[in-house]
Amino acid sequence: MLRGLFPTRQKGRLPDVLIIGAPKCATTSLYAYLSQHERFAPARRKEIHYFDENFTRGPDWYRRQFPEADFPQITGEASTAYLFAKPAPQRAAALVPDVKLIAVLRDPVRRVLSHYWHNVRRGRVKTDFESYFHEAMSGNNECETNQARLFTHYPVQWGFYREHIERWFAHFPREQFLFLRFEDFVTDVNAGMRQVFEFLGCSPITIRTREILNASPPYPVPENETTRRLADIYRRENAGLEQLIGAQFVW
Repeated sequence: MLRGLFPTRQKGRLPDVLIIGAPKCATTSLYAYLSQHERFAPARRKEIHYFDENFTRGPDWYRRQFPEADFPQITGEASTAYLFAKPAPQRAAALVPDVKLIAVLRDPVRRVLSHYWHNVRRGRVKTDFESYFHEAMSGNNECETNQARLFTHYPVQWGFYREHIERWFAHFPREQFLFLRFEDFVTDVNAGMRQVFEFLGCSPITIRTREILNASPPYPVPENETTRRLADIYRRENAGLEQLIGAQFVW
């Protein structure tokens, strides 16, 4: 097991750290800040998606996505879909059982709002917020939360943090995880990165550029039936999350 130091790697790297999520939680910024450290050798791109979309390419392809850097340098990637991709934990445990895992979690209602506006800006969504989530929360002949799971086009279920984390905990011990609260991280980037560097066994550095990358422009946060129902769903789905990973993860 890794305890702050990483073993020497030969050619054909595998990641020492995976940032597994969540989407719209400043993971782009976290990866950029981590890449400022002299010990961190970035992958060819931030999101490799090996353990979900690209798994059939095989482990040799995955190794080629990372630099051939020697100890004490470390490397890793940040694919935010890993948090909720059901096959990802088992696949990762089989290939990189000692990898360190970082997740950034955000108020799930605000996270899904940010994700909605992100998709609007990119032209993926043409409907208003209420229409976009109507089917996912309609219930029909099933309970709301089960119905939400059926609509993978809608990112409602991506905020079911407890379910996703329990799935990862079935394959990795708790000590291989670092969980960060988005709201705290964006308020004090250097404090958040000190936690990251300590977790990875790297000496702390001061982050030169603390701009939050890929951030959404200001958007409305309505208080209406849709957001109230979303909040109710998340309260039910994430009940007990604070016992699982920490008291600060209650919104």
